[in-house]
Amino acid sequence: MASIAAAQPTAVKALALSTALIFVKFFLVTMVQGGKRFRAGTRPPEDAVFKGLAGKTQQTFGVPVTVSGSEQDKLEKIEKARLEEIRWTRLVQNDLENAYPGLIIGAISIICNGNETVNVVALAVFTAARLFHTYAYASALQPHRAIAYGVGIVGIIVMAGNALAGAFSAQH
Repeated sequence: MASIAAAQPTAVKALALSTALIFVKFFLVTMVQGGKRFRAGTRPPEDAVFKGLAGKTQQTFGVPVTVSGSEQDKLEKIEKARLEEIRWTRLVQNDLENAYPGLIIGAISIICNGNETVNVVALAVFTAARLFHTYAYASALQPHRAIAYGVGIVGIIVMAGNALAGAFSAQH
């Protein structure tokens, strides 16, 4: 049996590129999320030692902060920061639930010798959808976010079907 890279060189390159793009995107999103957590005060209290990152927001794991009447604007800023932190946390969670399983299914489709063209196109569609989903989620764009999510899921389903077709083909 020929090596996977020799059997599907274009699909392997597409998988490598998709994996790299999604990882870099995920890394950048988690960096933004970390900053949002500092501004929202949802970091552990001991993280207050990072004064440059924490600013003046008390780090309390997000436990409500009591403020006097004269500091009401401070509370409003914290609430706004917490909403942003929740958005970015959910964005990260969505990636963990979808991006990595999609890449794994793409790799399995290549290993099972699914159709190479289908692998490449499905990986490209999946990756583009995940990148746009991140943009749409960060920008609060609906229905764009839902459409991007659905397109990404279709890419995963196509790769899974292609994996099954390759695994159970007469060539195996």
